[in-house]
Amino acid sequence: MANSPASQPMLLENPLDGRATFPLSGEIVIEILRHASPFDVLSMRKTCRFICNVTRMRTVWINALERVCARHGVFKPTFPLQRMSILDLEYASLGPRRFLKMLNSIQGDESPLPYGNRELIFRRRPPLTGAYPCDGFYMATGGRFLLVYGEDDSLSLWDLGYNLRAPMKTYPVATLERSGELAAASQSFDGEGILLVTRQPTTDFEMDNLAVYEVRPTSDGRDSTFVKLAQLGLDGSPTLHDVRITPRVVSIRCGPLFFVWDWRINKGCRWSSSTLFNSPARAMTVLEGTILAYDEGGTVYNWDIPALQHLPILDLAHFPSIENEPKACIRPLVQHPEISVLIRCTASHRQNTEPALDPILCILYDDDSWNGPPERRTPMSLYSVREMGRGNEDPFIPNTLLLPAGSCDHAFGDRSERFYGAMTSLYRCEDNLVFCADTNDLSVVVTVMPTPLRATLRELPPAMLSRKLLPSDALHGELTTGVQLGFCPVSGRLAYRATDESFYLRDFISAPE
Repeated sequence: MANSPASQPMLLENPLDGRATFPLSGEIVIEILRHASPFDVLSMRKTCRFICNVTRMRTVWINALERVCARHGVFKPTFPLQRMSILDLEYASLGPRRFLKMLNSIQGDESPLPYGNRELIFRRRPPLTGAYPCDGFYMATGGRFLLVYGEDDSLSLWDLGYNLRAPMKTYPVATLERSGELAAASQSFDGEGILLVTRQPTTDFEMDNLAVYEVRPTSDGRDSTFVKLAQLGLDGSPTLHDVRITPRVVSIRCGPLFFVWDWRINKGCRWSSSTLFNSPARAMTVLEGTILAYDEGGTVYNWDIPALQHLPILDLAHFPSIENEPKACIRPLVQHPEISVLIRCTASHRQNTEPALDPILCILYDDDSWNGPPERRTPMSLYSVREMGRGNEDPFIPNTLLLPAGSCDHAFGDRSERFYGAMTSLYRCEDNLVFCADTNDLSVVVTVMPTPLRATLRELPPAMLSRKLLPSDALHGELTTGVQLGFCPVSGRLAYRATDESFYLRDFISAPE
């Protein structure tokens, strides 16, 4: 019986036979399933033989995975939908649920055992020898494509595979020599490419400049090319404290000066803010139509991105100056001059989801001087980001409203660890929000919390879940201050830099066998 056909899984391409006794056509059932979650599709499989057969159709699981990717902001080339088996599609669609189930199964201070634990070497393509150094990286949401920057001014794009059964490519799928230092990266507006900004140093013939590139990897793993889109001169080699890129603009902060550049139409502007004169580096976050930045006391200010003006000369020194005051501010949860602030947000550009999902903003505070209970050392607040529309002419209403959605005394729930310096982006994971951060005991903690449903000034519900994704004894002493983390709950993949020429990749979700 164990080897009989009835005991084998049925994964059919067109199983719409036996419909005579069912009142709806297979096409209608497929359309209904298009609006169901992957877990609901599995549940409907148990209702009757006809619906069971429909739920094993390839088109049902392609639709399911496309909806999961749109809802979770997954980089579109991550999954080769037309080449994946039906079982692969089903496993990938259930990735967020399987990741949460894995975390909920952990007891106490235990850490999950990864299904895959790899040390990556970024080998140069022959006839070159050796490996690319890794001094910084950007991992696209989905966990498959990794952009690596080296101190030798090289950029390389790597295909890590979309699950454990899809092996990493031996050599990079795209390279850019003499690229300059990677300053920022983001997904393109259509979700098919990676936009990046590099700072290229002065040569005998050119001054410093910022260059905007795009690379569009393919889901089938073919080689790609970095394409230069625009270049901006940096006369005088100013100190750039922050550089951010969105699908529409590049935003730059040099001390108290803000610059916004739309490289597509060569427009820009600048303004000065006395409130951020001594603000630390990496203090700026850019949303659609809005710039957020915090001062040395932890207060977060909200500026509209104003109407931009034509740039006759593409150089930072020639940007037209305007008056632009912040329209709102958020005071820190704790008051101390030595506080540090991290701002993270879910995907800020609109995904094709029904209903549309407003971004959620997380502000995490870390006070090194705190001598009280450790469970109150890393407070955190959440905000729902509501866009009022760019070009808003009202002098008082900002382009983006940040509506309070709860706060807590400690970002790691009931754990005693405190934040140490590295934090991933904020991700959606089914009806939850997830992020990873390293801690003072050199571990990596993942925090899961319900997505806020209404505005509130109250504390976040006790349903917050924090678990050690990597215990300190699993890091082999390689994780150091200033480490960079990459993470995706859809693939259950965690990446972190170990040494200058190596990289660790851990997979916490299994692949179908």
